[in-house]
Amino acid sequence: MRPEQTFNFLVTPQEVDFTKKQRVANLVSCILNTAGLAADKHEFGMPQLIPRGLAWVLSRFSLEIVDFPSEYENISVKTWIEDVNKLVSSRAFEVSNSSGQILAKVSSLWAVIDVHTRRPVNILEMLDVKKFIAGQLSNIATACKIEPFEGQCLKKHQVVYSDTDFNKHVNSVKYIEWAMDTYDLERFAQEHVCAIHVNYLQEAMFGEEISVFGTTRNEHDYFEIQNKQQKGLARIRIEWGKR
Repeated sequence: MRPEQTFNFLVTPQEVDFTKKQRVANLVSCILNTAGLAADKHEFGMPQLIPRGLAWVLSRFSLEIVDFPSEYENISVKTWIEDVNKLVSSRAFEVSNSSGQILAKVSSLWAVIDVHTRRPVNILEMLDVKKFIAGQLSNIATACKIEPFEGQCLKKHQVVYSDTDFNKHVNSVKYIEWAMDTYDLERFAQEHVCAIHVNYLQEAMFGEEISVFGTTRNEHDYFEIQNKQQKGLARIRIEWGKR
């Protein structure tokens, strides 16, 4: 089986905003769904891990966007494993339209945890992943670390049913939605997101009250999602470009 795999998606009306382009969170959903489908086909996906008390968790995610897919556009998401060690696996993605134009590139880091202890396990001991390493097939920068920063509270939110995943924790995409929801529509009319970087630090749980803190530095917007104990759950950097 080839180490790189491609999956196709249709951009539906429910996924676009008033510009008729796919929203950031929905594009990220397609990308993360691709990761799950690819792992399943190589037999180290969630259906294989959960019975063993293991699960993949996303650690870092960097998305560089050339253009967003349009409503009713068919897109292809290609993915491959660039490298793996005992603690993390690096997985890359390319999003293309039906003409073959590359719309976005992604670098991501993943760990495998014990679902009972929530501690990372040795990937190389637990999974037969190394034979699927494809190396660096595209010029994609490694998912970056976002350092702590001081910001002001922009919004508060109580985690509800629609925020959670199969594990009763907050879905990875929701942190991005919470940050994007701090902007007004005028920002999206004048500019578009050209890059988004996310560091996942700790899982939020159902019923928790979270706060979104934000600031702007060097023309980039920074967000930190915190719980009531002021522990960072995720840090996000968003970069904008003119339409």
